Amino acid sequence: MQRIRRISQACIMICKSCGRRVTPTLARRARTAVYSALNLRFVISFILVLTATSAFAQSDYSYKKEFGATLGFSPASYHGMIGVIDGQQYYEASLNFGYVLWQNDDYAFKYKFSLIPFALVHGDQATVELRPGRTVYAGGAEPAALQLNFRNNRKIQPFVNATAGGLYFTEQVPVTDSSQYNFTFSFGGGVEIFSGRRSIVLGYSYHHISNGYTATYNPGIDSHLISIGFSVKR
Repeated sequence: MQRIRRISQACIMICKSCGRRVTPTLARRARTAVYSALNLRFVISFILVLTATSAFAQSDYSYKKEFGATLGFSPASYHGMIGVIDGQQYYEASLNFGYVLWQNDDYAFKYKFSLIPFALVHGDQATVELRPGRTVYAGGAEPAALQLNFRNNRKIQPFVNATAGGLYFTEQVPVTDSSQYNFTFSFGGGVEIFSGRRSIVLGYSYHHISNGYTATYNPGIDSHLISIGFSVKR
């Protein structure tokens, strides 16, 4: 207020020096004009700061590449859409690479590749091959995976995804005369929570394992896979 008063007084002095009579109305108009100008400057400054802050926050979540790791667990398989083997637990650990194929302010469409150095099937119920308590280990990869993130450039981003790949087991899975090599596919979704250039990924997927009728028997294993992971963006 002191600053406004000083500026308005300066305007009044200029009017006096020009020989113009300073009335109360003129003085009030001078103060109002100065006040409006300062308010306008404040609003413009606030908008500029807000824009810069928003741009900075948005750039924190924009990226082209990502690297991460994921742990997945299914407590039991069941007679699902394709697989018929019940009671098999499934675990996997993966190393992931992602590349953003296309994005705008609302969506990000990504290709992903996952290397699976460790996976296992544990038999809770008896099958011909997997007796109760028996564990069979595997390794493999998912070279074909796509993911669509919603609310791109936001801190919390829901997503949907689909994957396809393969696993090689130390024994035939899930039954005798099936195969050590099995194909995998999954589809599901989740949420990605960002903190700067890092994110935590929580997901669910319908996961299928089978040999695709490349062996005598192809019963398949269907699981509800819960996963948690993290990734670093570049």
